[in-house]
Amino acid sequence: MIFRSIRFKIVFWNAILLTLALVVCGTLAYKSLKWNLYRNLDDLLMSRATGIRASVETYWEIEKQEALDKGVHPGAFSKINNINFTRIARHWVEVESDKPELLNIIVQIFDGQGTLLVSSADAAKWPGIVPLSPGLRVPIDGRFEDVHIATRPGQQVNMRSFIIPVHESGQIAYTIRLITPLSDVMAHLVQLKVILFCVLPLVILVIGIVGVFLAGVSFDPISRMIVAINRITSKNLRTHIDVPATGDEIERLATTFNAMLDRVNDDFLARQRFIQDISHEIKTPLTIMRGSMEVALKKARDQQRYEKILQDSLEQIARMTRIVETLLVLARFDNHEVALQIGRFDLHETAQRVMEDIRVLADEKHIVMDCRAAMPVEIEADEAQIKNLLLNLLDNAVKYTPVGGAVSLSIGSHGAMACLEIKDTGIGIADKDIPHVFERFYRADGPGIKEKGFGLGLSLVKSIVVAHHGRISIACPSQGGTVLSIQLPLHG
Repeated sequence: MIFRSIRFKIVFWNAILLTLALVVCGTLAYKSLKWNLYRNLDDLLMSRATGIRASVETYWEIEKQEALDKGVHPGAFSKINNINFTRIARHWVEVESDKPELLNIIVQIFDGQGTLLVSSADAAKWPGIVPLSPGLRVPIDGRFEDVHIATRPGQQVNMRSFIIPVHESGQIAYTIRLITPLSDVMAHLVQLKVILFCVLPLVILVIGIVGVFLAGVSFDPISRMIVAINRITSKNLRTHIDVPATGDEIERLATTFNAMLDRVNDDFLARQRFIQDISHEIKTPLTIMRGSMEVALKKARDQQRYEKILQDSLEQIARMTRIVETLLVLARFDNHEVALQIGRFDLHETAQRVMEDIRVLADEKHIVMDCRAAMPVEIEADEAQIKNLLLNLLDNAVKYTPVGGAVSLSIGSHGAMACLEIKDTGIGIADKDIPHVFERFYRADGPGIKEKGFGLGLSLVKSIVVAHHGRISIACPSQGGTVLSIQLPLHG
């Protein structure tokens, strides 16, 4: 289980990435140190070779000047295959090769054909030094080589060599070779290897332990959240988990989870209330039907009495059917299963037709109905759903408006929205009821309310408005009545 935890994965992958980073950095450090050591050694050998060449040339010029003073012909002073130059080179080695700046450096001087003329005394310590290859071509600015000298069977010493030719009249007069052991370079590189191989695992181990500790500290709020979440059931959905003041994703996670709990709790309460309300709504007509039938079965009744019982039962069945049908429509809206049949139509004309259908009910209560629009307002929407919306709103307005009242419907537009407003002179809605009027099965109570519906009409209206990406609001002016405002997009 621990290997699947986020804490382990973070520490593990951090350790892997850290190891790779340290390996790359260690490799680069090793390569950089090696390159710098070799470069410094090569600069030293080149500097010493340049100094040796200048010193030998000085010896030669002194010898040449002395010979000229004695009357020797100048043509005899060529360094190429000259026994006098060989003598001077040996003399220089005997005198100059023991100087401190040539410590641990083997000096060899070869003639133009690659034959060894003289070597410094240190060369005797390394009998395995290979002479120059005949016909070896060396650039005028010299060449560096790695030399491997066997000291005993199965063992060898790594050395660095620098070869530089000295030309005269377009030919190689002599060649200088310097050889020095790479022991100091290898010692530094080995020391760095030891540091890297010893320190890197220790660093990774320490950082891993610290990472485990920090991961534990970082994930401790989540562990507490998990414990708190496990205690939450359907009976204590209002319980909130503690929000850590970390200012990071964990705090946002706790805040989001608490908000989700609120939504789940609201939905759970709504479903409970829905079940209770639907049970009540269906239980009432079922009780009426059962009572009527029990009365009819107790003794024989005349035909009119049986017809009355059947008629009452049909009314109750129709009531339950309307409730169920409305609930099914609302459920389809909730699940986004309603496919709107979008089309262009004049909202004013549609509203007038719906108002004509409602006018029959209004005339019974002597209610004046008025529908007006400053100009044609065409919208792209589902006309059947908009008719259903208007039918519910106008039916409510007539139902809760007293005899002799008035209901008006005005239509206009503002920007990209069609505006629809329904006013009535009815009993109005109490302030405490306004926030709940769009809830299912919610029915306001009041002394002036004589007729009560199912409490589903305004819920259906809001679902239709939301499905069309519109807005709906309701207000009750101080002078009485109700004003219901709807905004729908002009274009679908």
